[in-house]
Amino acid sequence: MDLSGAILSIAILKGADLTGANLRGADLSSAKLEKAILRGAERILEA
Repeated sequence: MDLSGAILSIAILKGADLTGANLRGADLSSAKLEKAILRGAERILEA
């Protein structure tokens, strides 16, 4: 699985809203969500 696939999978597993502002990180909560997803993806790729 590549990084984008891992991020998408984690976002879906977390029930994340994948539309609009969340994808762009337009607001603070969305930016935090993206960072959390990226950290999760890094942990999966390290495993």
